[in-house]
Amino acid sequence: MAWTALSVRSDASAARDELRAMRADLDARSFLEGEGTDDLAAFADRFAQIGDRLDNPFLTPVRLMPVAGRQLSAASHQADAAAAALDAAAELGDELRAVVDGGLGSGPQRVATLREVASIARRGEPSFDDLDLGPDDALVGSLSSARREIDDARVEVLDGLERTATMSVGLADFFEGPSDYLLFAANNAQMQNGQGMFLSAGVLHVEDGRMDLGSMESVEKTPEVDPPVALDADLAARWGWLDPNHDVRHLGLSHRFPVTARTATLLWDALGHPEVDGVVVVDPHMLQAIIEATGPVQTAAGERSSDDILPYILHDQYQGYLADGSDRSYTTERRDELDEIARTALEQLESVDDLEPDDLDRFRAAASGRHLLMWSADATVQSGFEAAGVDGQITPDSLLLSLVNRSGVKLDWFMRMSADLSLERRGDVYEAVLDIAVTNDAPASGEPRYVVGPYPGSELERGEYLGLVTLNLPVGATDNRIDGVDLVVAGGDGDNRTIAAWVRVPRGTTTHLVARFELPASTAELLVEPSARAYPTSWSFDGHEWKDRERRTLEL
Repeated sequence: MAWTALSVRSDASAARDELRAMRADLDARSFLEGEGTDDLAAFADRFAQIGDRLDNPFLTPVRLMPVAGRQLSAASHQADAAAAALDAAAELGDELRAVVDGGLGSGPQRVATLREVASIARRGEPSFDDLDLGPDDALVGSLSSARREIDDARVEVLDGLERTATMSVGLADFFEGPSDYLLFAANNAQMQNGQGMFLSAGVLHVEDGRMDLGSMESVEKTPEVDPPVALDADLAARWGWLDPNHDVRHLGLSHRFPVTARTATLLWDALGHPEVDGVVVVDPHMLQAIIEATGPVQTAAGERSSDDILPYILHDQYQGYLADGSDRSYTTERRDELDEIARTALEQLESVDDLEPDDLDRFRAAASGRHLLMWSADATVQSGFEAAGVDGQITPDSLLLSLVNRSGVKLDWFMRMSADLSLERRGDVYEAVLDIAVTNDAPASGEPRYVVGPYPGSELERGEYLGLVTLNLPVGATDNRIDGVDLVVAGGDGDNRTIAAWVRVPRGTTTHLVARFELPASTAELLVEPSARAYPTSWSFDGHEWKDRERRTLEL
């Protein structure tokens, strides 16, 4: 009898260890491709067999013992629960794969597929919501730990199903339309706060699963709104001095994209345009992901591939208008080509019914790097954007480091940033020090004034960078400052704290700034957000180094 109990315990422990390893390697993509469902079904069988062995009549005397019987009953419930959950997960994977195999499709099929995915996710919830994990009182350490692990996995699956359903319903409503979204083309060679500057705009019409982009226009030609539109209170308090309420180019100063988007719709309406239902922002990194999926873009000026689209849009195109000693980089000819690239890329994307998994991964990577931002006035659609992670919002525990270009030219292509973060526990706080290095690699010659300046009336030297080093800090951050400089922005911006200071970096030099702040000692983690820069910022913390292409969680 003791040998049987020990044998079952050993087998259960081995199965849990193997299952943990499989879960660590199983991502959403491989799950939908069917890589994990057979393994999940096999694990379900193993746990069902363990449950059967625990129900063996030979162990009846143990069940009659108050303490040992409780443990045996708990172990039996846990094995049965694990088997049921794994069976449900395998079935769910098979259902989802059957629907999305071959892609989302196009047109009305795209809407129908998204709605079916949402339906499957909703149908799968009861299997995990009603899972019987057995008693949770007076369990020995290993059984108590195993129960918590199963329950944590159950909650994780439920959260995932809820996000999947919310995302799918929201995106289905978005694609079904009919609706019009203000689409901005953002330029990462002239950065704002966690996004490129909005320099072109057009209307994206969405209906019956299809998207159609109208003509794009340069916002540099757009008149300033007079009187200015109303501003969100925090946006006005922190950034109102830069007039984001009467010039589209001054949007994006706050990290809160929903606030930026709402302000954009007010400006668009005040300029006499028809009302729109939301805002979409794409930048060259997102265009690169689309072109990599759909093939090179043909324009009147030549072919642009995924390999050269980034340097072309962010830099090379300007040099192309330096001819015969003249500088034509300010002309509409250059802007018209960018309009053609964006329109052609979207048309090619619309023509593809079956995107490869690698292409979807590239889209997800671009979205997680803040290269695709979406906001809708419709609450259901907006919830879908949030679940998909394209809403552009950061968390109350987030840290976002940005360099806001105020040079009036496209110097961010040549700017490099690094950030070295250190934390030290002192009493009831963490004292944080962030060493920021801003390097200007602009060349001495060979660049048009449109790129390296100086902007007329700026009093800057050729190639000199002027900007704002901006830190969006967790809500609990205190004593926020930058050594030796006056803060031009300091205070709350939504759920986060924000500080900013001027930085001026001559060509060929590096400027260092040291920011300091304190966090409560109860802080468990810090989320470093992507800056969406043309060249990502290099970070280091506690011996680890990375580029801020996506959100990074730091365990404190």
